[in-house]
Amino acid sequence: MISYDKHGYDLAEEILELSIKNQKALFRTMESDIAADFLPYIEAQLKVQVFLRFPISKQKEIVSKMASDDVVDLLRLLPEPLRNKLLKANDDQAIILTILELDEHTIGAHVNIDYCDAEMNASAKEVTKKLIKEAPQLDIVDTIFIHENHVFKGVVELKHLLKTSADVNMIEVLKHYETCYEDDSIDQAIQVLKTTNQKMLPVLNHEQQLLGVITLDDALDLLEEEAIEDFEKMITARMSNESTFITAAFQRLPWLVMVLVLFIPMLFLSHQFESIIEKVVVLMLFQPLILGTAGNVATQILAITLQNLTQDFSKLNKTIKKELITSFMISFSIALIALIFIFIYGSIRGFQTPSPVEFSLVIASSLALTLLLSPIIAMLVPITLKSLKIDPAIASGPFITTLIDITAILIYFSVATLLLGALL
Repeated sequence: MISYDKHGYDLAEEILELSIKNQKALFRTMESDIAADFLPYIEAQLKVQVFLRFPISKQKEIVSKMASDDVVDLLRLLPEPLRNKLLKANDDQAIILTILELDEHTIGAHVNIDYCDAEMNASAKEVTKKLIKEAPQLDIVDTIFIHENHVFKGVVELKHLLKTSADVNMIEVLKHYETCYEDDSIDQAIQVLKTTNQKMLPVLNHEQQLLGVITLDDALDLLEEEAIEDFEKMITARMSNESTFITAAFQRLPWLVMVLVLFIPMLFLSHQFESIIEKVVVLMLFQPLILGTAGNVATQILAITLQNLTQDFSKLNKTIKKELITSFMISFSIALIALIFIFIYGSIRGFQTPSPVEFSLVIASSLALTLLLSPIIAMLVPITLKSLKIDPAIASGPFITTLIDITAILIYFSVATLLLGALL
């Protein structure tokens, strides 16, 4: 037996464990406000399927009880005929249509419109009455958004409204609020929230009219979604849970083919260094060290570069300088440590040709050069993709890993040939 006395998240998890037959039976008697409470916590891939299991008569009721931003998220997923049918029954049809037309990666596509607004010349008494009347339908009740002929002017917080004399107009007590525009990116909007003490962010259209509001909770949810989306792109695994095995295979296949194509230069490179490898077989023992260290450093730098590209592009130049200096320090330190440990290893193993000193110099020099170049590649690839209007998150997939491997092998065996070739 399902208990409705739970948080929406917990209720959603419990309902998803039921069979489709039992869900339909449950939904026939479930109150619409309960459904409106748990639906937002269901993942997008399943949300439509669960929503369609409700009787048609209840679907309109559920949408009317949901928060406006959750309604928009749901409508984006629904088939167009059903979406239009539900919109016709919604009092906020015009504004929701405007929001639906916005790009999902802009902040305007995620605003909440369940707030109280008031004219600048309205008195505290009038605004209080308006707020009390509208409160049951609002998500945001602790802030009133003030406008003049629909042009946004500022906010009045509830705690200040309650302390204000009844006949005082809003223009005398309103507070300036930082805003953003509907077509600003999610990252830009979150950056504004981060640099202010505001609990919410008004989102305006280019006529300075208030389109909606992003609360701090909404911003955190959006930030999480963006991070997950970028991570899925980075591992080239972004696909629907409902994808067939054929679809899944074709989504991954291009990346694997790309790795195969990029691996061919590595084979040619290895062939060019066959003579040195045959004479110094122990070089192959340390190849994973060179490749692995370079890949780890590149991954760290890539993450920092992507963060700057998506969240704070203005700091990119400063970040590049900082990371280049840091890379120099890291490469020198790792090379020095490697020089000592490889020398000890060579001495214990009794290396003759090459000697422990010569061999440790090869490894240390290769690590130093590789760790200097890897961060440069890790920064240049996403920046280049960004300039080509390609999502830079895909740069951290097999492409950049294979590119680093090719560079590391070229450096490693070139250094070995240069330092050891004349001795063999």
